[in-house]
Amino acid sequence: MAEKGVSQALGADYCIATAIRRAITEKMEQDPALYKQSSQLLEEIIRVYRDRCLSEQDYLSRVVDLAGKVAGAGIAGGTCPR
Repeated sequence: MAEKGVSQALGADYCIATAIRRAITEKMEQDPALYKQSSQLLEEIIRVYRDRCLSEQDYLSRVVDLAGKVAGAGIAGGTCPR
C-alpha cells in the first residue's frame, strides 16, 4: 500500500518538476545565473533518479525542496500539463 502512495506522489512531483522547468525557462532573462543553476540542479536530480541512485522518496524530497527554493526566488508557478 505504501508503494502505491509513493508512486502516486511521484506523479504529482513530475508535475512540480515540469512547472519548475517552465518557470525557469520563462524567467531566465531576469537572472540568468540563478535560473541556469536551478535548471542544472533540476536536471541533475532527474538524472540521478533515472540512474536509480535515488529512491522515489529521496527524489520526491529533492524536487519539493527545489520547488521551495524556486518559489522563494519568485519563479514558481504554472500548472501541471495533462
